[in-house]
Amino acid sequence: METIILPDTLGITAPLSIYIYESNHELTKQQVTLNQNTFSFLQAGTKEVFFDNSSSIIESSEFLLMKTGHCLMTEKLTDSSKYYKSILFFFSNEAIFQFIQKYQLKSESKLFSHSTHTFKYSNFTLDFVDSLIVIAKQSKELQSKLLPLKFEELMLYLIEKNGDRFLK
Repeated sequence: METIILPDTLGITAPLSIYIYESNHELTKQQVTLNQNTFSFLQAGTKEVFFDNSSSIIESSEFLLMKTGHCLMTEKLTDSSKYYKSILFFFSNEAIFQFIQKYQLKSESKLFSHSTHTFKYSNFTLDFVDSLIVIAKQSKELQSKLLPLKFEELMLYLIEKNGDRFLK
């Protein structure tokens, strides 16, 4: 089985980028290498990620943060429409470091660093994902100006609601 390298396989090289992924084919334990950290905002279907001897399963009421590295992904279609959709928000380690420096974040947490973190959608994050879909339809130049702001917006919100442990 061929390994998919993301976001490279999609032709994406920017330090912050979004990609609307849609499929009507299921994937089972597809080998994936993430060259950037990724939020997967699941819209339809089910996603299972096997990373570092653990797994995370999300439904369309959740989204997933995955750090760079090797994993296996399974994508299952919805029962009713036989459809899978996820909005992928890729960001580099450098984007995280700049964010941590800008907001002078110093995590006191000494907990084990997990490869994935699952979040439940809220009204805020649902609206956030809708805004990403709108931004994805804009020019690359405008996207490059808006995505750093959107990244900060999301990170600040998640820290406020969940603490900063997921930053590890």
